[in-house]
Amino acid sequence: NDAVAGGGGNDTIFGGKANDVIDGGEGNDLVSGDTGNDTALGGSGNDSVFGGRGNDVVSGGEGNDSVYGGKDNDTVDGGAGNDLVSGDRGSDLLTGGAGSDTFYFFSAGGDFGVDTITDFTPAEDKIKLKSGGAFSGLGSTFDASEFVVVSGFTPGTPAANTGNKLIYDPQNGLLYFNPGTGSVLTVAQLQPGLTITSSNFELF
Repeated sequence: NDAVAGGGGNDTIFGGKANDVIDGGEGNDLVSGDTGNDTALGGSGNDSVFGGRGNDVVSGGEGNDSVYGGKDNDTVDGGAGNDLVSGDRGSDLLTGGAGSDTFYFFSAGGDFGVDTITDFTPAEDKIKLKSGGAFSGLGSTFDASEFVVVSGFTPGTPAANTGNKLIYDPQNGLLYFNPGTGSVLTVAQLQPGLTITSSNFELF
């Protein structure tokens, strides 16, 4: 169980096994927790911070950061700046912080869980979905017709016109994907009552 502080400068720090506390400090740092339940902090600067396996706490701090939870159930916070935020696998708690942030989803369902975005701001934030796989019904580019707002959406009996679409329910804040065949997938928990449009979504 290590405690490592990078201090000033551009640092590369890997925690290795066990439960580590890693702080990159000032500068543009690469910080990775690896296995264990780690606390990985980028500090100030434009940092890349990875939690790895385990239930991790990942924070970018100030700057335009890339923060990734990795496997298991993580708490991921971009901090101030324009950040790229991903929980990856597990049911993660995601916070973009101040700035224009982009939340990445590589898949949905199964061990990807359901992530909660605590502070989605439609005027400045975006959600990017991995094309193919669970989202293959959306094609290679996101079209405005592939998003609908349905208040009181019932995933067990979805309306026919919601097939191959993302659905946001303003009553409960849930974001779904209906592949058209099979079960509806719950992608994320957002705040209820948001004014979200198709412009908030992209594929990558």
